[in-house]
Amino acid sequence: MNRFFIPFFSFLLTGILSGFAQDAVFNTIKTELTRNFDILKTQPIPAYYSFVRLDDVQSVSASANLGFLQSEATVNSPSRILSAGMRVGDYRLDNSHEIRESGYGSSGANVMGDYIPYENNDRVLKNNIWLKMDELYKDGLQTYEQVKANLAVKVEQEDKSPDFSQEKAVNYYEKTISWSDLHIDPKVLEEKVRKYSAVFDENDEIKEGYAYFSVSLSRTVFIDTEGREMAGNAINIQLFLSANVVAKDGMQLPLYKSWMGYSLADMPSDEEVLKSAREISSTLLALQKAPVVESFTGPAILSPAASGVFFHEIFGHRVEGARLKQENDAQTFKKKVGDLVLPKKLSVTFDPTLKSYQGTPLMGAYSFDDEGILAQRVEVVKNGILTNFLMSRTPIEGFIHSNGHGRSGIGYSPVSRQSNMLVESSQGLPEEELIKRVRKEAKSQGKPYAYYFKEVSGGFTNTNRYSPNSFNVTPLLVYRLYVDGRPDELVRGVDMVGTPLAMFSQIEACGNQPAIFNGTCGAESGGVPVSCVAPALLVKRIETQKKPKSQAQPILLPKPTTKAQSASLLPDDLILNAIKTEVNRNLDSLRMEGLQAPFFIAYYLGDMRRMGVSASNGSLVSSDQYRSRTSASRLLIGDYQCTDENFEGTAGGSYGYDGTPSLDNNEKALRNAIWKNLDNVYKSAAETYEQKTATIKQLNIPAKDLELPDWDKTPAVQLKNLPKQNMDFTTSRYDEYVKAASSVFNDYPEILESNFAIQAMDMNIYLYNTEGTEIIYPFSFVYLEGNAGGKTEDGEDLNANFNRVLGTTDDLPALAQIQTECRQLADNLVEELHAPKMTESYSGPVLYEGLAVPFTFYSSFFGGDISLVADRKPLTTSGFSYGGNGIEEMMNKRITAREITIEDLTGTREYNGKKLLGYAPVDAQGVVPPEKLTLVEKGILVNLLSDRIPTPKTPHSNGHALFGIGISGRLNSGVVRMSDTRTQPYAALKKELFDKAKEEGYDYAYIVREVAGSGAYPAKLYKVKADGSEQRVRSAAINNVDSKVFKKVLHVSDKEFIYHTVMGNLVTIITPDAILFEDMQIQSDRVDNFKKAPLVPAVYKKSEPLL
Repeated sequence: MNRFFIPFFSFLLTGILSGFAQDAVFNTIKTELTRNFDILKTQPIPAYYSFVRLDDVQSVSASANLGFLQSEATVNSPSRILSAGMRVGDYRLDNSHEIRESGYGSSGANVMGDYIPYENNDRVLKNNIWLKMDELYKDGLQTYEQVKANLAVKVEQEDKSPDFSQEKAVNYYEKTISWSDLHIDPKVLEEKVRKYSAVFDENDEIKEGYAYFSVSLSRTVFIDTEGREMAGNAINIQLFLSANVVAKDGMQLPLYKSWMGYSLADMPSDEEVLKSAREISSTLLALQKAPVVESFTGPAILSPAASGVFFHEIFGHRVEGARLKQENDAQTFKKKVGDLVLPKKLSVTFDPTLKSYQGTPLMGAYSFDDEGILAQRVEVVKNGILTNFLMSRTPIEGFIHSNGHGRSGIGYSPVSRQSNMLVESSQGLPEEELIKRVRKEAKSQGKPYAYYFKEVSGGFTNTNRYSPNSFNVTPLLVYRLYVDGRPDELVRGVDMVGTPLAMFSQIEACGNQPAIFNGTCGAESGGVPVSCVAPALLVKRIETQKKPKSQAQPILLPKPTTKAQSASLLPDDLILNAIKTEVNRNLDSLRMEGLQAPFFIAYYLGDMRRMGVSASNGSLVSSDQYRSRTSASRLLIGDYQCTDENFEGTAGGSYGYDGTPSLDNNEKALRNAIWKNLDNVYKSAAETYEQKTATIKQLNIPAKDLELPDWDKTPAVQLKNLPKQNMDFTTSRYDEYVKAASSVFNDYPEILESNFAIQAMDMNIYLYNTEGTEIIYPFSFVYLEGNAGGKTEDGEDLNANFNRVLGTTDDLPALAQIQTECRQLADNLVEELHAPKMTESYSGPVLYEGLAVPFTFYSSFFGGDISLVADRKPLTTSGFSYGGNGIEEMMNKRITAREITIEDLTGTREYNGKKLLGYAPVDAQGVVPPEKLTLVEKGILVNLLSDRIPTPKTPHSNGHALFGIGISGRLNSGVVRMSDTRTQPYAALKKELFDKAKEEGYDYAYIVREVAGSGAYPAKLYKVKADGSEQRVRSAAINNVDSKVFKKVLHVSDKEFIYHTVMGNLVTIITPDAILFEDMQIQSDRVDNFKKAPLVPAVYKKSEPLL
């Protein structure tokens, strides 16, 4: 036999080595991991183990509700995630050791993960590994010292096994599977989910009935410092049906059905899925009429499917070895090896090497675990006797080696987890015999019936010592099996509860026909696919309790009915007509006895496409575009004088959001979403209104306060033909663009992380309100962003970025121009990396210029409590009214220098021949903003931006609830201009800067060119002298940046700066391009960096040429 075995092994090894040798990414990972580890393992407290894991993931999914598409089947671009972990100390004691009574410590190495380009890029890969290794080591070292201190101050630990097992390294290689090998047609997925979910629409009681189809492909490369080199693929295909009805008592009644597999051939036929959908539909009708049960203790049968969930939750988690090492774990079975823990007829095995069972795929299969250990079959219980545990590389006493069950989701630290569980009985009985026996058992216990748990949705269990060591399983289908011959009865409202040992001791018999449960298990190491094959169980005594249920009444109005849809209707007309019809129906018919009816409803639907393309150092990170819809509503109770709003109650309010309207332009689909949404909002608003009016009656509110209306009455507008922007979302058009832009950073060795991205949104917002307003509002923009990061010589992390907002993809700058901006960003960061920290305190004149001016102006006047935006103080149940906007009390008083005027130009399309992106022809409440609205005139506050919620000084809307990413509007400026009559050329501003500084006793001054956040932190700060010399300074803070500094402006530039940005809505800020402030306080930000520089030299030296 040996003669045949040796050549075969040599062939396998040759295949593995050949596969890895052809994988450039593998070689880069191995080289950089080794380079770092060779140094870190020589430290006084060494790193003794490390790994790097690379996951390439690609997927597509589609979903539909009641026959209409909810999400498109768009194949995502590949994603690549780099994870790494490290252990510091030695195998006996390391940084993973539990730190008792602290909440820290885990049974695995600390893990860090990041997205990196899916196109091979050595530079990004090496830098990412190098940075992770340094951070992991330093974090691990600190944790290791804490572990030692914790051991010293705590009592002796019970489990004295090592922290990490020593295992023989084995290599494994699978040839790469490409996405094209799967032969997935996205349109077929969409057709299927539409067809499957349409069955649920035949049942008027089903308000939500979904079909979901997904396909994912992942490839994992795992390399560690013990010599493991693993590469494998995972395919996961899922088909899922779900539907629910609501009983008259408010109880939500869901049912589910799922299929999983490794190929489309594993999926059921259309006929089988449609049959299952019809069974779900008919069963839900029966459930709706089923009686609600009371708490019960007595005999029951768990179907094979229910048994699988039961064993996974109640037994499986208690034999996961790693958790048994933790002192706070209940350790139910840790000391019971060799004991009878289950009936003698039962055996339990976990086998991740098994890909199917009787022709059905098992999703808990894998070739190697997430610690690089080959999958192994593990017999945990033999004839009822506990023999083993599921082991990762975290040993426990008596079990010092892994058996291939160290598992994790991507980016998590592996711990012991389940795989494919097989529960087998040596004495299986037919179902008829089990039912006969359970009736007999019930009768012997004096019970009128037993329970049959046919389907369950899942459950949870507590395994720690600080809460009851119990479980809760959530049944979906439960029957009473009467002992007196009455027919079996479907019941509802049951939860099965108990404690594990008591439950296991009550297992009386098993079935002879197992079923398979496939699912995803979520735990501390993320979600992992699992399976359980189990027979039915007869349990002599189970305990049930009442299931919690919603207290909401069922939907008040019947499901919308529609006529045949006209093929000639344009999409815009169809959408608005559907909204209008359903909103009007709800206004006319939403009523509850004793409660007020609605008098106003507005409904918004946003139909959007989004695109994101990004690259790092010349390689793509992502390139995706997708379509989605969102909606919002506002429903008011009472009348214009007194609504349910402007009140902080406990019942909710007037707003509703339904994030998933159908993507199909179908009247029925659109109206269904509106119908459900407005029902919820009406009930909440009606309750709030009653609470508000009752509060008002009990309070001593001045009459003048009650005279202010809650909602401003405005005329209806109809704007349905607003011009739309041309947007091209062909991602391939931008791939080379972002790659070329991001490749600029390759010329800068000191830049360790970088990215350039294009994000774009193109949305039509449809608004109808019951006052007659109809609007189709085009909202689109393109957002360009560059980011770069590096480390100072002393180890401090610094980042810099730039962004630009465009109106359309046609406005994309020439590549050479954007490359120049990326180069300027890089130069800026390198300059900051070498800049000294701010160490002095300075109080004197400061010149703001460039981007610093619009940022500081906007943050000073349109953020926080002092804002040029009206804000109504709400009434509260406690009798207090507080909040609002403090600046409103300054109306007709001076708030800036006398020479300053602030104007809102939101209704202005162009300024000096330049298009204003913040221009809005109408706001989201149907009010047209004026072309010009003066807010501050010669330093005097004369107006505030307002919407339809009146305040004492702004009783009417001036059209500033602006459309944006939040489709129902944001109270803000669209275009704002600050001007000052004291203008000077830039040279004169600089001269005055030095003159004023000299008066304060300085031979230098400061210029701020960029700010971060609210403007208090200068991102680009320069210490300048009259001779023209400049020195960059970092780590500074400006203490008094708010609207008050605009009272002390000396002069401004004679040129203007126009800046576009996104603040929920599109905003254009027009300011002088420089402002000289008379007095500002600059000092250290008082943030001390005590980080050490990396222990391992940088991958690329400053003098080293880069590719």
